[in-house]
Amino acid sequence: MRIAFFTNNYLPNTGGAAISVETYRSALEKMGHEVYVFAPKYPKQFTSHNDGDRIFRYSALFIKQITIHPIPIPFSFFIENYFRDKNFDIIHSHHPYIIW
Repeated sequence: MRIAFFTNNYLPNTGGAAISVETYRSALEKMGHEVYVFAPKYPKQFTSHNDGDRIFRYSALFIKQITIHPIPIPFSFFIENYFRDKNFDIIHSHHPYIIW
């Protein structure tokens, strides 16, 4: 299956949601599924890891006075076009109240 995960917390964040998304992604890929993660871009000082070709980053706001978590700006023509072309079997939002 081709699966899309949308999340507002992902690596390099080490919180529970980010680790959960990564754990599910890894397990599903070991089972032979294609998993694509759509996650926020983090500031450059936090992005020393390699995302690979199935992790897509969208713009996000980091406003420490409001929240410690990124505020997603998930709309992107590139992501929208890519998303439509992939014809996903499953779409899962890990934060339904923040990403729609």
